[in-house]
Amino acid sequence: MSTVVLLGLLGCPGRSSAVDSALTDPLTLAAEASLREATNRLRDERDQPPLAGLPLADRKARLHSRAMASGRTQLGHYGFSGRVDALSEVVLVIRAGENVTTNIGYEDPVDQALSDWLQSDEHSANVLDDWTHTGVGVARSDEGAWWFTQTFIATTVD
Repeated sequence: MSTVVLLGLLGCPGRSSAVDSALTDPLTLAAEASLREATNRLRDERDQPPLAGLPLADRKARLHSRAMASGRTQLGHYGFSGRVDALSEVVLVIRAGENVTTNIGYEDPVDQALSDWLQSDEHSANVLDDWTHTGVGVARSDEGAWWFTQTFIATTVD
């Protein structure tokens, strides 16, 4: 049996790389890259420009996914404003949005996460809106569930 839980948020306006490597493994890194690539492929199909990566946004999304996967926080957007505030220290954030989800038991959990987001008006709007950057974080729980956080940012990089 497969389970999917979705949450979306459209809002308005780091840690060290040692912490990043401690919170990731090759599977989650591959999943992050896959979600970023799939998002940009979809945006290209819909005549939207690709989203640039933002390493700090990746780190913040990764930490949030890890917190949800470990049970330190529930599935949701707890701490979203703090993540946006941290990004605002390095880039001018015009507005930001975030999608989170979890699933278990799917052959391709990344494809499932994106497919589920696209079935929701709010999540789909986040994926396809006029953003400039994205941050992607993926974690796996001890039970094998995948946890995803994708942050969307409209910004001008200084």
